Amino acid sequence: MAVSAVDRTDAFLNGIARAIDADERAAVSAARVEPPYPFRLGPDGRFVVTGAHVPDVGAVVRLGGVRGRVTRVDVRTVAVGFERPVNPPLAGVLEPGVRSFAPQRAALTALGSHPLLGPLAEGRVAAFSPAADVDAGLDPDQLDAFRRALAVPDLLVVLGGPGSGKTRLAEALTARGVSTVDDADRLSLPDLVVRLVRVERAVLLGDAAGGLAVVAARLPECNVVRLTRRRAVPAEIAEFCARLAGRHVNRAGPHVHRDAVFAGPLAFVDTSGLPARRRRERPARQRDRGRPGFYNPVEANLLARLAAHYEAAGRDWAVVVPYAAQAAEVTARIVAIVGGEVPVRRNVGAEDFRGGDRQVVLYGFTRDRADLRRTGAALASTRAGEQLVLVGDLPALARDSPVLTLPEARGHDEVLASLAALDPPPGLS
Repeated sequence: MAVSAVDRTDAFLNGIARAIDADERAAVSAARVEPPYPFRLGPDGRFVVTGAHVPDVGAVVRLGGVRGRVTRVDVRTVAVGFERPVNPPLAGVLEPGVRSFAPQRAALTALGSHPLLGPLAEGRVAAFSPAADVDAGLDPDQLDAFRRALAVPDLLVVLGGPGSGKTRLAEALTARGVSTVDDADRLSLPDLVVRLVRVERAVLLGDAAGGLAVVAARLPECNVVRLTRRRAVPAEIAEFCARLAGRHVNRAGPHVHRDAVFAGPLAFVDTSGLPARRRRERPARQRDRGRPGFYNPVEANLLARLAAHYEAAGRDWAVVVPYAAQAAEVTARIVAIVGGEVPVRRNVGAEDFRGGDRQVVLYGFTRDRADLRRTGAALASTRAGEQLVLVGDLPALARDSPVLTLPEARGHDEVLASLAALDPPPGLS
């Protein structure tokens, strides 16, 4: 028996409702096993955690029934943004909390009468023709997507892997006032709906995964664009990343090097000359995606100094590290130098971070051992177009990984001295 459009729409909406319920149950179960966070109130109004466990940035906590989200962690000092004003006691306990699923349910209700329900639930879209030729300084595949995005009356999906030019396309569309959802593949379908009910037409960009894959599968081909080109990178970087991945070089190209700190586009900052107690990693208090977590203050400081340098130089940068705890450490240190926590967090991530193409990528190994397969995957997801800098204990890492033979290796203190000569000391050590 044929399934009617009404039945398909109802099945779609009911499926999202079930997904929201399942996500909420999972979040409640996870919060029940999280430990509480006893604290004393610091002189600046932040919480100094006195127990064994410290919440991560982004964690949801409760104080006296008021929900909040951790916005910054400096060792044991925690800043929390609460949903409404609170009057914290001098000492107390932050309880693990669960994020509100009310926005998802409200968005689902709004979707029932929204213009984008047809495209999302049934792939039913309005006919359109791409906009006339426009000069946006884009590659041919980007330009095709750009022209369709300017004209589409409802929904367009742009699929492309790291380095395919999604970021550049999104910037060009935003400049034209087109609503975009970047990294839409990283959103669940309920979270994607929250973003979409705010607009009447949108362009979704990301890999063919997650909720985005579900949407793309329903839409006709004219509403789905695939970016297949990869931008060329300097030969040294391309060859190194190819060795990490055990594959042939892909899209190496000519490069005119311009960098005030490093002589070539591929460099390693070696921390092995520091005393062992300074250069070694430290265990994090919380597990990292089911495995032990680590952070490394010396590497975090250097990565932050380098990031601040490239920020001041107007270069597009990203920092990638293997552990969430190290990402939080690096983020806090960069924010202390340049400010702007939200934009900084967009440029720093652990191995699952997908930063696309950046002019400069800084990768910190954190520990004196590495899974180069993971490193290679991380550097494929966040690609260095001009400068790749790796930071770690080079002799220890290269002992079992001869692939780490690099054309330029400089000592930790030497690089810090170069940065101090180029930029005013930021006051971190």
